[in-house]
Amino acid sequence: MARNEFDRERDLEERERMCKEFQQTIAEDVPYIVMDYKDVLETYNKRFTGWVPRYLSQSYKYFPNGYLNSEGGSLLNLQTLVNIKPAPQSSWELSLYVPDKVNGGEDVKIDAYLYNKYTNEPIPNVEISFEVPAEGTLSSRTAVTDAGGKAVVVFTAPVPYPNTTVSLTLKASAYDQNADSVVRVLKSVTVIPPPLPDIDLRIEFHPRPLLTLEDNQTYTVEVRVLNAKTGEYYGEGSYGEDRALLKWKVFPDDAMIKTRYENGTWYVNFTGHGYGEYTVYDVQFNAMFYMHSELISTAQSNMSVLVLGERGANITSPPAASENTDEYYILGGALVAIVLISAFVLLRKRRRGKGRLKNY
Repeated sequence: MARNEFDRERDLEERERMCKEFQQTIAEDVPYIVMDYKDVLETYNKRFTGWVPRYLSQSYKYFPNGYLNSEGGSLLNLQTLVNIKPAPQSSWELSLYVPDKVNGGEDVKIDAYLYNKYTNEPIPNVEISFEVPAEGTLSSRTAVTDAGGKAVVVFTAPVPYPNTTVSLTLKASAYDQNADSVVRVLKSVTVIPPPLPDIDLRIEFHPRPLLTLEDNQTYTVEVRVLNAKTGEYYGEGSYGEDRALLKWKVFPDDAMIKTRYENGTWYVNFTGHGYGEYTVYDVQFNAMFYMHSELISTAQSNMSVLVLGERGANITSPPAASENTDEYYILGGALVAIVLISAFVLLRKRRRGKGRLKNY
């Protein structure tokens, strides 16, 4: 139904029917009518001045939200073309002085100089803003230039992981009110990690493991990992932190070992079995110290455990367990060397004796 038909109709009842029909159409179609007025945005470049907002038509003054000023209007008009011109450029120059390389954790000064790039005259009493990445810290985020145009803050470099250098970008900026512009400067800095510590890693037992046990008897040994030079003890930690790890092996492997870590100490519960007269177990402990996931030092120590068997009660003097099974290896190696040398000497003598008989 067209609007002109409604206007020509003079019967009030018919006009009422037609009006209800209009209302029904609106009620049915209202989900498809989007009541939204999008903002019409315009951008401009601050390097030019003379932008003049003007209404494109009389109706635009009722929709002021889409324009750059509070009154509304478009910048694309004849007045803008007549008045536009390059904005005045800042004559300021900002320089940043900081070492190219700094050590992790070191405090270094950041010197910022603000001056006129045409006359080289310093510019005093201007606030300089400084920015650093989240890894580092600043003594202050802002500083005001002195009579020489200099502003100083202190930068504390982060401590990177061992064997890992970090490159950071430092930033400084100043706002020139006369030119309505910001001058900026960037400076790249390489952060050097601290040298790896010289750690003499040791494994310590409490008490010393001179163990002679009965069959199936459980014995608890306290094991600690320390720096022999400083006496500092190392404990377990999360991945990526400074931490120590402790691993072990036992031979024969039928012994049962359970460990529990608490406050820098590994509590090792050992249970062995005696076969015949006795069984000697060799338990090897390996310690590893990590700094930020980097392996710094290792250590190894052994303990021997003698477990009496069924016939062990008849042994009046069982073999003593050694504090370190390395002694077994050294003594065994020495005995083997002596035997081999003796055999070699006897063999040479026999060969020489045979040679003399043939010559005769």
